[in-house]
Amino acid sequence: MAWWALVVGVEAIWYLPGVAPRSYRHGETLKLYVNKLTSTHTQIPYDYYRLPFCHPKIQEQAENIENSLYELEVGTRQPCKVVCSKKLGKSGVKAFASAIDDDYRVHWIVDNLPASTLLANRDGMPYRVRGFPVGCKDDTGRYLFNHVRIVIALYEAEGSYRVV
Repeated sequence: MAWWALVVGVEAIWYLPGVAPRSYRHGETLKLYVNKLTSTHTQIPYDYYRLPFCHPKIQEQAENIENSLYELEVGTRQPCKVVCSKKLGKSGVKAFASAIDDDYRVHWIVDNLPASTLLANRDGMPYRVRGFPVGCKDDTGRYLFNHVRIVIALYEAEGSYRVV
């Protein structure tokens, strides 16, 4: 009986305190925050900027959540643009290679929602996984994913938008 009461109580909650859905106007800035790097091989999470990614002056928002260089506008298609350019030394290359070898994933947050990657199973059925890989490797070497395509799903109602 107590279990059923718990389920009914949970269904009545539609947002967590402090993370209520927010409405945006067309063209309003949408913040993209970086969170962490995780791996299924090592089980040790790291701060996003532990790897030598380009970064702004860091402004920590909450536990391991920090600002990024990405500039997004609600309801606006933006052309591909360079966010930053950086030359890596041997230690930077080694850090990214190690992260790729250990299958680290990047975790971003937009409007308190985790970023995900759309994949397809063997039958072609789409599914999403949280975050995206730092890079990949094959028999010829390692490849850093240094280009990203950001797609934000929006719900429009009465002239305002919500991130979904």
